[in-house]
Amino acid sequence: MSGIMLNKIMDCFNLWRYEDNDGNWEDEDGFFGSVTEGDFLLNIVTYKPQTMDDVQEICDRFLDGDAVILYFEQAEEKDKERIVDFLSGAIYSQNGNILKISNHIYAISPENVGLF
Repeated sequence: MSGIMLNKIMDCFNLWRYEDNDGNWEDEDGFFGSVTEGDFLLNIVTYKPQTMDDVQEICDRFLDGDAVILYFEQAEEKDKERIVDFLSGAIYSQNGNILKISNHIYAISPENVGLF
């Protein structure tokens, strides 16, 4: 069910390509992706964090200017809360944005990215 919701959200942003955790680009209609607006290229990456060990890479991508979709279906509730709390600090320090899309899906974006 949350996959359907994620598709709807990403469809509303007209995102056609996505980059997986290995940095490979895939074309897939109506899924996570990369949008070109004039000369500005927006990278949106997805992660399925399960423990705090996954936070550093997510935070680095956010600090590099990428928007990140977090998919917490496989994480335990206590780990999800710790991950979101940690990332909230990084987001706040950079004037970024966080949006809770569902119980298991969050989106974070840098200050200069108007996704939400």
